[in-house]
Amino acid sequence: MVTLDAHLGIEQATRYWAGHPLPFNGTCGIWQRAAIEAGGGWKGDTVTEDLDLTYRGWVKGWRAVFLTSVAVPGELPADTGHGCASSSAGRTASATSRCACSR
Repeated sequence: MVTLDAHLGIEQATRYWAGHPLPFNGTCGIWQRAAIEAGGGWKGDTVTEDLDLTYRGWVKGWRAVFLTSVAVPGELPADTGHGCASSSAGRTASATSRCACSR
């Protein structure tokens, strides 16, 4: 899927290189326990708990590293025509806004 490649290969890398917060999306990422604890722990009160923790960690001084040199194979469903992807994207988009406003 081209949009996922663009998001991970271009958008995330550019955010990292520019020094902007790198929204963690749960895909092939590793957290240091101290960063999670500094951010107040993992909270399940939002659909985007990974993004929420990203911002809470960011304000506490923690920074992400995006490695373009590490290849991680992934798998996507062969058929996304059932609306699952679009409903998930809509949920995530609205939850991202709520996440930003709630903290």
